[in-house]
Amino acid sequence: MSTQLTLDFASGFDPATGLWRHEGPGHTRPVAGLASVHAGPEAAMRLLVAAEAGRLGEVDVSRVLAALRRTQVDSPGTQQRCFRWYMEETTVTDDHAAFFNSMALIALWRAYRNALDGAAQALVEALLRQMMPYALRRCRERRFYYPNEYLGYIVSA
Repeated sequence: MSTQLTLDFASGFDPATGLWRHEGPGHTRPVAGLASVHAGPEAAMRLLVAAEAGRLGEVDVSRVLAALRRTQVDSPGTQQRCFRWYMEETTVTDDHAAFFNSMALIALWRAYRNALDGAAQALVEALLRQMMPYALRRCRERRFYYPNEYLGYIVSA
């Protein structure tokens, strides 16, 4: 007996935010009490999965990318251009979102750039370029607690 995974990119997609809604609370303190959240890393990974499945046409790619941009910190400081994990957060609580988002977006850019329209290409390129100074700063910190995170920042830089 075999089971087949069905990819449903419409299920849970919230056009108002441009991200998929996850029922239940998030893992960080600011969103631990919410009934639902919109996670950036999940969205970035869904874009990559859609590309790998040849189903980008089922996703409003530019809307998702614009939503990811709205999760980036604009204010100057050590978190500038880092990604918040959830749209509902106002500050960076778990900066691993930067690592996870970047890894999915780099793979999307490197392997599926030509499958994206011009607007989506520009958004991915902008997200990665804007993330670069944060990744460089994290590389210079030389913190090796999570080696995969450190290597991810090297790739992102």
